[in-house]
Amino acid sequence: MRVSQVSPGRNHEARFWARATFLWLSSLVLLASCAHHRVVAFSVEPTLVCPGQAVDVKWNVQGRASLRTDSGGNQGSEEPVSSQGERKVNLGQPTTFTVRALDANPADGQSFAAQSVDVPQAPVFKAANATCDPASGKCTGTFTLATAGSGVQVRTIAAPKIVQGGRVQPGRICVTHAGLAPTCISGDDKADVAVAAGGDWTLQADLPAGEGGAIGPQLRVQLGFGCP
Repeated sequence: MRVSQVSPGRNHEARFWARATFLWLSSLVLLASCAHHRVVAFSVEPTLVCPGQAVDVKWNVQGRASLRTDSGGNQGSEEPVSSQGERKVNLGQPTTFTVRALDANPADGQSFAAQSVDVPQAPVFKAANATCDPASGKCTGTFTLATAGSGVQVRTIAAPKIVQGGRVQPGRICVTHAGLAPTCISGDDKADVAVAAGGDWTLQADLPAGEGGAIGPQLRVQLGFGCP
């Protein structure tokens, strides 16, 4: 009978490769367990609705997730949800939705761990960070209202304010919007408009005296919304 023998050198080599393979597989498991859990995407549409209308909430989170709903300034509820999901929610008052990545690493930053979207109801203040042109002496800024066919209208424009360097003061602001002729208000003026709220709104004001325009003021105007 012939007995085959394996040299000690080959035994050592086999043990080396077996251990190397184990360490390589272990490193893959370790890398997978250290994946950066985060909020990938979060949206609420539309961001402006009438009472009783619905919004569509969508989220995509790496790892475990939760969804929090705060309505009317009251402390809301937080519930675990699937990592990816969508739901429709009927709103009766201003609401804030917050999605969280429960396993997020704090070192990655708060924006990776949680994201929030506010859905206000009238009346609201809207602001635009203005860009100023020293040559013309005008400051212009734009904001966008997402209504997605909810039928929300702007009925009035009132309470124009200019915010600059932390100071808030009344100012004269001219407002333009699709279907609205340029409308200027100042002080305690109020303009009745009745136009669809959705789309871009442009605010324009005069550059404050003595300012060079390197840092533009924030323009703010109160919009009075009407619902059908």
